[in-house]
Amino acid sequence: MLLYNSRIPVLLLLLLTSTSIHAQQKLPQIITRSPDIVSIETPASENDVSIPLADLHIGSFALPISISYHKNGLKVDEIPSSVGDGWSLQYGGMISFQQNGLNDFNTSGLFNGGVSSPSMTNLKLFLKGHMNTGQRLSYLEQVVNGNADAEFDQYHYTFPGRSGMYYYDTLMNAVTVPKTDLKIFRQANEIRILDNENNNYYFGATEHASSTDSSAEKYRPDFNDISAYYLSKIVTKENRTILFRYKSYSYTVTKNKSVIHFNSTCSTDNSVSAYTRTEQINYLLPDSIIFDQGFVKFSISTTFRKDIKTIQAAAAVPSITGLIIVSGNNNKIKEFSFIQSYFDTNKRLKLSGIHELNGTTVDKTWQFNYYHESAIFPAIFSRDQDHWGYYNAANNAGLIPNIDYSPLIPGWNNPVASYGNRSSDTFAVYGMLQSIIYPAAGSTAFQYEPNQLRVSAYSELTNLSPFLTVPGGTPVPYIIGGVRVKTIIINDSTGTPSRYRKYVYADSLHAVAFLNIPRYITNTGVCPPCGIQSVIFDESVVPFDGSPVVYSRVTVYDSSATGKLGKTENVYLLPLDKTASHADPYVAPVNTSWYTGKLLNQKIYSSTGNTYQLIREYRHTYTTLNKQQITTGFKTNYAVYCVSDSSTYNVSLSTLFSDRFYLLQSKKIDYLPAQSLTNQTNYTANAATHTLPTLVTQLNSKAEKLNERTIYSFDYDTSTISSAEARGIRNLRRLNVLVPIEKIQYRTIAGIDYVTGATLTTYREDRPFPDKTFQLNLNEPVPMLSYTTSSISTGNLVKDSRYETTTTFSRYDNNNNLTLMTPVNGVRVAYLYDYQQLYKVAEVLNATSDSVAYTSFETDQHGGWNYSGVPVTDPTSPSGQKCYNLATGGLSSVFTNHGDMCVLSYWTKNAVPFTFIAEFPYTPLKGRTINGWTFFIHWIATSLSGGVTFPSSGYVDDIRLYPSKAQIKTYTYQPHTGITSTCDERGNITYYSYDATGRLKMVRDGDGKILKLIDYQYVKPITQ
Repeated sequence: MLLYNSRIPVLLLLLLTSTSIHAQQKLPQIITRSPDIVSIETPASENDVSIPLADLHIGSFALPISISYHKNGLKVDEIPSSVGDGWSLQYGGMISFQQNGLNDFNTSGLFNGGVSSPSMTNLKLFLKGHMNTGQRLSYLEQVVNGNADAEFDQYHYTFPGRSGMYYYDTLMNAVTVPKTDLKIFRQANEIRILDNENNNYYFGATEHASSTDSSAEKYRPDFNDISAYYLSKIVTKENRTILFRYKSYSYTVTKNKSVIHFNSTCSTDNSVSAYTRTEQINYLLPDSIIFDQGFVKFSISTTFRKDIKTIQAAAAVPSITGLIIVSGNNNKIKEFSFIQSYFDTNKRLKLSGIHELNGTTVDKTWQFNYYHESAIFPAIFSRDQDHWGYYNAANNAGLIPNIDYSPLIPGWNNPVASYGNRSSDTFAVYGMLQSIIYPAAGSTAFQYEPNQLRVSAYSELTNLSPFLTVPGGTPVPYIIGGVRVKTIIINDSTGTPSRYRKYVYADSLHAVAFLNIPRYITNTGVCPPCGIQSVIFDESVVPFDGSPVVYSRVTVYDSSATGKLGKTENVYLLPLDKTASHADPYVAPVNTSWYTGKLLNQKIYSSTGNTYQLIREYRHTYTTLNKQQITTGFKTNYAVYCVSDSSTYNVSLSTLFSDRFYLLQSKKIDYLPAQSLTNQTNYTANAATHTLPTLVTQLNSKAEKLNERTIYSFDYDTSTISSAEARGIRNLRRLNVLVPIEKIQYRTIAGIDYVTGATLTTYREDRPFPDKTFQLNLNEPVPMLSYTTSSISTGNLVKDSRYETTTTFSRYDNNNNLTLMTPVNGVRVAYLYDYQQLYKVAEVLNATSDSVAYTSFETDQHGGWNYSGVPVTDPTSPSGQKCYNLATGGLSSVFTNHGDMCVLSYWTKNAVPFTFIAEFPYTPLKGRTINGWTFFIHWIATSLSGGVTFPSSGYVDDIRLYPSKAQIKTYTYQPHTGITSTCDERGNITYYSYDATGRLKMVRDGDGKILKLIDYQYVKPITQ
């Protein structure tokens, strides 16, 4: 903390009173968030549960939908999410906003006007010491009064497979924490994130929030801005668009607050002051997800949430009660119903269970039970909470801590106020998940205990904060906010004895991270003769982040009714204490969740009687590259305030940083009776252009050293480009596609590296997809010194001369589906796609895609055929669900010349084949007859003047035209469920059918004979 003197002239001399400095006593800057955002940002714990609901695949892009539980105690002020307390529905993504100081991009913000804005210019001059005294003090006064910005805002993101934080540095570059290779673009009220596969995520659905402090002093700055950005669109690398739609709701809450101003010298009124904080939340709930050949529709309650109505009677906010997944042909794939009720009388929304439905029948049920769910619960915003906001059932009339302030505040005279007991208790377990009963009748039960610290003397706690009130006598474990898992009991429904997992924590103060230490007082000097102005708040003036306590050592004991099974000793990384200031003004701590909880060491023991035997150990070593990207701002307030004379300022640096963080070494040691076997893997990630490991080295117990070096698309110098191969790599870099180009395997023998194998992939210059693959042709290992590692030189890709082409990827369609592949020593393969190019419908050997026409009339795409009629649904159709009535419109092939004799095959309801122009004088081959449909094959001449045209009557299905030297296999699908049929070139069909929940149920041949029948039954004891 720095101290600056000030002599600032004023135009108007005000009467000096204690209220003259109240505006500078700021509480931590907290942005109001919707309950669903809060539920996603809750720290992970041992009782985390995730239930997969669906795993959608839109092309190669995976979009999982799940519901997750993560909660470490009942927080009084937290409003349950839209599905239930402690649960969050995962279906897309979001970016939440944490404003520090002013909004960086709004009026007077650091980037309002770009990187040379007045606020940014002054910040740089101040930090470099390039201001004179008058400029410096005038600038500090502007920052104190909210007329200039000196802190950098933060953003927290999550989307499928990725989560983290980022901020903008002084050059307005987005810096991810920890370092990643994502690219982030800010566009007005939308944020776009580009991943390393050329998938673009657009966050354009915004939640707004506002908060207003009724006090004249404005203890916490008002806020009226975007608080979160929800994922609104994904454009995948295959040019497919996934849309996310939301419905907006809102509610307003009013919180009653209190504060004591105390000045023993100049004030005659040192009593408590009451004020209110009003927050309005614009709450987005998911409505639908729309994608190729399907959509997800979310169900909302027909009545409004009663728990939110307890805080605003007029609130009209529903809950999410389920979801339905529908394919493009309006066939329901999956349906889930969330069974909801309330804790106590409308106190908090509760998720009691989940039903997976099969029509109107419940097919699966997950049942949830909670601790004390029938007991009396605290109202939302009740005063019965500890320092960290957890329920303590203290029956408080106020939240200002009830402690002796006389050692902290000179002249303290015990002003009348409603004080409260802010100590933690065991009541935080209320509403915690007690058990899950699974559809298979197995269950998992959780037992909890309070978080706690062990100290040798209570002074260890009171020295940290006088607000940590302690009893007298011999120290006992000190309860801290929230709960931790004590035991997990697992039953598998097969009659196997219950399995118990008991968690024992090393919880001495010196073995944990205890960073969220509460303080409630700020002190400001007032010009003589008024001494010190003290303000006591009803919430901590120190910003909190994450869990109250984090444990580094946890031992898990496994047992069952038959006895002890073993134990596992775990050692984890603790969070880094990167808080820039431990004194007023307090700045927000730097979140290091990316570091916290990583496994350092794990020892696994077996058990024989009461003896534990070490059988396996894992050791992990992590490192940073010491390339921290540091961005520094500051926070300031008055140290001594004067209306017309010298003021001084406290300044605390507000520092954000990012660094690479990766696994350096991993060891697995197996302990045998007479020896130990060690397998070690070393990782090197020192590339200047990306964060991925470039070298992986494995050492086994024979001291053999196996290495694999990877050269990525970002590792090449693409400043000068000539060849197509080099242009392909440059295109990858421009699209932020980070993929391996070359992988080299080598073995170290007697200190010399020998190359044993290598592969290389080149990419198209028009799209970020492979063009060719190569493999190194070696008769024996060669010294690394004689091997040419790939690089770009004089604009060309240089590679070792011993590389041989293995596969050429010749063609792609507009969705980047591969349509023609040619193995060097194999037959070329063509692929056709349908269902909006989502699925492969034909695989043709020894042909090109433009020499094949195929349709089964299942979709709007015609597959190389012209027809004007509308396909009709026919349950007897040999493939799929539809066929074509020739009487409704002509049917002919699009192209007219194949350059080869062609094969035409089809199914028809006619007993005899059709006749075609240019048909060879061979008797059409008649295949099998199924359900009144007969399969025919014709041979068509090379020249097709006018193409192949069908007559104007009859029904046809699954028509195929392809070169006679080719072989074809075709497919039909139930979109987002699976294949429904396959048919080879001779008309042999295999059928696949599914149950109402999308599980494969039966496989049949073309005659309807069952090849495989799958009966899904939940596991039962062998006696049943």
